[in-house]
Amino acid sequence: MTSEGYDPTKSKPVERIQGYRGLGTRYNSEGAPPSGPIHWDSIQKDTGNNAYMGIAFARFVRRYASFYDHEDVTRYARAAADIFLTVHQNLRCPYAYEGYSARYNGQNYTSTEHNIDMYALATHLLEVFTGNVQIKIDAIEKNYILEAARQGLAISYAYVNQMFDSNGYFLIGCGFCTPDQKQNTFQPTPVDVQTWSLLAGADYTASRQASALDWAVKNTLSLDSTRWADGCDTHNCSAADNDVYTGFKFTTAGVGIQLENTGSSTIAVLELISRYNSSREALGPVAANLTSSLKRLWKVRGYEGMWASLRPKGGATGLGWDYGKVPHTASSVYTASALAYVKDKAFNPYSTAVSQHSLAMRSYRKRVAKS
Repeated sequence: MTSEGYDPTKSKPVERIQGYRGLGTRYNSEGAPPSGPIHWDSIQKDTGNNAYMGIAFARFVRRYASFYDHEDVTRYARAAADIFLTVHQNLRCPYAYEGYSARYNGQNYTSTEHNIDMYALATHLLEVFTGNVQIKIDAIEKNYILEAARQGLAISYAYVNQMFDSNGYFLIGCGFCTPDQKQNTFQPTPVDVQTWSLLAGADYTASRQASALDWAVKNTLSLDSTRWADGCDTHNCSAADNDVYTGFKFTTAGVGIQLENTGSSTIAVLELISRYNSSREALGPVAANLTSSLKRLWKVRGYEGMWASLRPKGGATGLGWDYGKVPHTASSVYTASALAYVKDKAFNPYSTAVSQHSLAMRSYRKRVAKS
């Protein structure tokens, strides 16, 4: 973990992280890195990826603060806060559904996924800056961070809740952040917003959690193989039993399972079973097939980096880009986390205190009452 390029001496959050390279789409479907420098406001950088880095910094502070001096702890805590504040100050959408835009430079659409990530980062900041960790900042800056995090919690929670469709699942989000902002009902629906909303607590309604996950299982659960070509699906292709795996497609229009979503969705399935025993009968066999597939894949690829997609030529997301059969950080981490979760239910990267979710729900209810 590194905060390379972060400059805490600058006066504004966006200035402090300007030298920080940020996280983006680091390679294309063939595994080639992007050419030229990638700046913070490049369209290759997005809200969700950098919110994840902020979450990592915040979790690092909470977990390891006692092993480091106050300066190091403060640096990581402020870096997490500044990533959040940069998005909060620059990418907040003021129109109908509000929420945070995913990118700069003509790609300022708002999506459910990115707002789930911002919700999670806000919850972690509230825990870091109200907890027992000693962070060397003055009271004015601390209060500003806390107020912004509370606002972000309410904004992102409200956005995610408004994306729950009457058919029982979460929509991909809205179009561009414009005065005529509308729900996006014409693009394929992704699986991550069904499962990550549960893991992050961005919608803490039990019936919605169960409904969204049930929808994901019925509409995006699939079989795949490392040998199947582009035209194959579960009905017209065959492979040896030990080379067929259960997983989740990226969207309803995706082709082939995608390992980042398979790993995270496995955690969500196991988490729902853990929370609500009534779901065990329906989801137990699904969980068994998923964990068996991930265990077998880990034996094949685990220590060399999990592929993003299993297929020789990659798998389609259904949204206009592909995931290649190349080592992929998120797929590797989520696969490892899912396998760890089977033994120890502490490997949900979004996890935080329930008290913060209660705060978000209260804020949302007040907003609904006012409207």
